[in-house]
Amino acid sequence: MEAPGRRQRRREETAQRILSSAVRLFEHADNSTTTVEQITEAADVAKGTFFNYFPSKEHLLLSLFDLLRAEFEHLEQEAKEVTDVRAHLPRILPQDMSSPGVRNFEDVIGLAMTEPLIGIFF
Repeated sequence: MEAPGRRQRRREETAQRILSSAVRLFEHADNSTTTVEQITEAADVAKGTFFNYFPSKEHLLLSLFDLLRAEFEHLEQEAKEVTDVRAHLPRILPQDMSSPGVRNFEDVIGLAMTEPLIGIFF
């Protein structure tokens, strides 16, 4: 497989910067009160750039849920290969519990239960 070109790498970096900025803002304020303007300012991108990547804030949330789902699928696959849980937990908990998706798991579940558009995906 060929390595991504410069344009693709920059596109991925920008998307990641937007997502990371949104997660940081959601940690401090409810997602319904966090605005696209706040996210773009934190990510240091123009508002139009945000909409090139995500048609709406709800689409950004769906992308975050997709990342969280992928993370849990990865953890589930790892769990299937574990034979000694006690020996394995110290290795995975520090790294995985520090990720934004896992740290905010309760917020994600709460959001899925209160946002109809998001809840249908769970």
